[in-house]
Amino acid sequence: NIESIFKLSDAIGERRLDKALKIFSQLKNKGDDFIAVLGLLIRHFRIIWKVKEMDEEGVSPLEISKIIKMNPTFVKNYLQEMKNFSWDGLKYIFKRMLQTDYEIKRGISKPEIAFESLLISFVK
Repeated sequence: NIESIFKLSDAIGERRLDKALKIFSQLKNKGDDFIAVLGLLIRHFRIIWKVKEMDEEGVSPLEISKIIKMNPTFVKNYLQEMKNFSWDGLKYIFKRMLQTDYEIKRGISKPEIAFESLLISFVK
């Protein structure tokens, strides 16, 4: 299921809601833990944040891969995805992930509904 979660992260990074919702549906049907999935999405967007910062500072893709200890091929994907998000957009995404985490853990929203709402907000 880790592979599916990475595919979900990539779909979000590509701003492909249709693909993200389809993968989310598959994860939901398999009974995946939404908090664990959310944790991996947070990781994904932290990396996008770091890559965006370094790219704007003029750090080369190869250096970025060394700094964050990641295969250059993956860094290339993050460099593509980061173009889809402004700084304000990334701040909004982190705010929504925190809100979703809170709503799920406090029982304010059903996990499936909170998570689906989160996915939709990512690609607005």
